[in-house]
Formats: sequence, C-alpha cells, structure tokens
Amino acid sequence: MKLTLPTLIAIMVLTTVIQVHSRPVNPSKIPNGTSTALKVNNQSCIICHTTATGGTPRNPFGMDFEENNGIWNKTLAAMDSDSDGFTNGQELLDPNGTWTMGSPNPAGSPTQPGNAASKPASSFIKVSKLKADLRDLSRFLLVGRVLPSTP
Repeated sequence: MKLTLPTLIAIMVLTTVIQVHSRPVNPSKIPNGTSTALKVNNQSCIICHTTATGGTPRNPFGMDFEENNGIWNKTLAAMDSDSDGFTNGQELLDPNGTWTMGSPNPAGSPTQPGNAASKPASSFIKVSKLKADLRDLSRFLLVGRVLPSTP
C-alpha cells in the first residue's frame, strides 16, 4: 500500500490530537493513583473520569483535581469530591495531603474519591469517628466549656 503525502499528514495530525488529549501522567500525581486497587481493566482513568478508559467527562474528583491545577495537596485531600462522607485524602490514604509525586504509595486499600459508592472499610470509619470525637472533646476542653453529663 502506497501512502500519499495527505494520508501521512492526516495520520500525524490524528496521532498528535490523541496524544494531546491523553494524560496518562495524571494518576502518578495522586497518592495511590497507580495502585492496582484503583485500576479497572488495567486503566487508571476511572480515578478522574466516568469510565476506565478515560476520554469521557470527569467525575467529581476529576473536576476538583483539574480546578486545583492538577496538584495533590492538603486542599484537595480535605475535599469530599463525591460527597460520601470521606475526604479525598481518606479515600486515597493520605488524609493530610502530604504525599508527593514519586514517593511510595501510602499502604492500604484506597477507594475511589470520585465515586460515592466506593468507601473506606468500616474499620477506617471507626478510627475516623474516634479521631473526630477526640478533636471535638479537645476543643471543648481548650475553650473551658464543661461537657453536659449524660443521664
């Protein structure tokens, strides 16, 4: 098959367009973004997109990630993009947003921060609730308030 100049140009343009829209580096900018636990069909795109292969609209986490200039930090970690009651940091196992690109992934089983049906295990819920209760208790003690007694 003989390729003509217009055909070669068309192939080059299409290849460039595909490369411009594909952002396979984004998962590596997120803690556990490259974790096999978050991949579907060996694709990490589901973390930010509505499908595993990407090229589709972004899910709530993907929109927040983009609005945060594609940077993982304490701001993005503190958000609850999918409104499931867990911060993005809790779901990606970096609750304080201190993980940096190139660092080892935090240990554990991450969940999808853009999918409300994907939530941390119940043991994490208990620890998270305990931390919140202790934080509330310390706030009361620091301001000198007396907690009401329970009957």
